[in-house]
Amino acid sequence: MTAVGPSRRAFISGLAACGIGGGLRAGSVGGRLRLGVLADLHVARENAFTLKNLEKALRAYDAFGADAVLCCGDLTNLGYIDQLEAIAETWFKVFPGNRRSDGAPVVQLFHYGDHDMSGEKYSQLESERKRFADEAARRAAILTMENRAAVWERCFREQWRPLMVNDVGGFTFVRAHFTLGEEGNPNGNRTPGLAECLSALSADPGRPFFYLQHRIPRNTAGGPNAWGQDDGTTTQVLSRYPNCIAFCGHGHVCSVSDRNLWQGAFTCLEVPSLRYCMTAAGRENGYAIGDRPPRPPYLTMPPLPAHLKASDPLSGSHQGLFVEVDAAAVAVRRWDFAHDCDMAPPWVIPLPTTAERPYAPEVRARTEPVPSFPAGAKVSLRTASAADRGGRTREFVSVEFPAAAPTRANDYEVRLELRRGDVVRVLDTRRVYSPAYLWGAKKERERPVACLWPRDEIPAQGDLRFVVEPLSSYERRGAALTCAVAQGVGAWRAP
Repeated sequence: MTAVGPSRRAFISGLAACGIGGGLRAGSVGGRLRLGVLADLHVARENAFTLKNLEKALRAYDAFGADAVLCCGDLTNLGYIDQLEAIAETWFKVFPGNRRSDGAPVVQLFHYGDHDMSGEKYSQLESERKRFADEAARRAAILTMENRAAVWERCFREQWRPLMVNDVGGFTFVRAHFTLGEEGNPNGNRTPGLAECLSALSADPGRPFFYLQHRIPRNTAGGPNAWGQDDGTTTQVLSRYPNCIAFCGHGHVCSVSDRNLWQGAFTCLEVPSLRYCMTAAGRENGYAIGDRPPRPPYLTMPPLPAHLKASDPLSGSHQGLFVEVDAAAVAVRRWDFAHDCDMAPPWVIPLPTTAERPYAPEVRARTEPVPSFPAGAKVSLRTASAADRGGRTREFVSVEFPAAAPTRANDYEVRLELRRGDVVRVLDTRRVYSPAYLWGAKKERERPVACLWPRDEIPAQGDLRFVVEPLSSYERRGAALTCAVAQGVGAWRAP
């Protein structure tokens, strides 16, 4: 399989093209540690593409010269032993004997997530029970609290413990396996023993150490409304260590959003999924848990025709991170493995993290780049007929415009406004993603952004206009585009 991803030199060139990178120079003494970072593989033997995606990512990390590859849980899709075996087989296919193709060592830093420990739940589904001849066969096929250590050790050839500490190139890594059912952890939202583990480390407080867990430390990456947060005890513990850089998964976030990198008392990054990514809730063409049937506000959401989805999350949304650490900074490239390109400009975290914190939310809300439309961009309107999310066929006005470039927008606000004299009244507001939101930046130029507006919600008379603004992740607003709405007699018509 061809390795596609930024090589060591391409990684540095990509940073330089963005005007950043500091001491990260090809061949420099400073470039001490290179990491591949993944989450939420959800590998299933019966879905061959999941293993192909994993192999592609691992080969890209091999070409990058990764010293270690991290994965923040949900390795398997349904918690079956043969799914974990397939992951291990793929790892050793690419890194035989835990060695890169150039002979240098590479460290596997994976850990269990909630799906890995949910085999008991999934194997009892009616559709899954048909796979097993009897109860003994079903129990033998799944990962459980009792066999998780033995299966891990057989697959990955390393001793398993709930908390695992590794040294890679002089940097400390702590992995927290998802231990649902452990004493003091009945629902998986805690990490028993973390405080004691970290207090026993002898890590230099002037250099970073890295922590991995599956669920999001509460009120960190993604913000307070992020889906999939733990109960907050991890945040309390990690807040004692300003030199901690934490990675987490679980949310299947799209790495376009700047909110996925958080700096507060420590630093936390939410890692996108290699299997499929999702969007935040409430957008017209989003794919968030709260927007899917039968959950509210399902029936009130406007339509979701296939051609207007914010990419198809289940076919072609496969993301990961390339990370390089030197004495001055941690550089993070956000990568689209489906289209072999950057999702957005790299993040560069200055070191030591105890000093400057440019990704603190209150700082980023002032400094995040403001997206803007390309020169000559215009809004166009056309009529469209489509089924809404409740299955009703309705007439819509499609408000269409190009994607923001070169600075990528997180999403767009579309407003319908009514002017009367010198007063402008906002009749309604909608938010929408680019149809290529879950794909790399280079894909955004291929299709216009569209927001479907119910035709019967547009007044038949008045001085009306649509206003479109590109928004950054922290809702910094770029210059707006406007389009007047022409009126017919008692009914809307396209101009």
